[in-house]
Amino acid sequence: AGLDPGRAQARLDSREDWPALESLGREVRAAGFSGVPFFILDRRLSLAGAQEPAVFAAAFERLAAAAGAVA
Repeated sequence: AGLDPGRAQARLDSREDWPALESLGREVRAAGFSGVPFFILDRRLSLAGAQEPAVFAAAFERLAAAAGAVA
């Protein structure tokens, strides 16, 4: 990903970012996010975990119908 391996490892070892990561973890758990990946579609629909393409297609169709879009 273009990161210097030594610098990246030093950052991980420093635990400098742990408080922020722990805070973010508490926030997402409080919001009910429990799987990775977790998708939020149009701030109204969510999908947890890996999904088949048909699941995404159905979700997009549902959102389009709710918005009054013509497929």
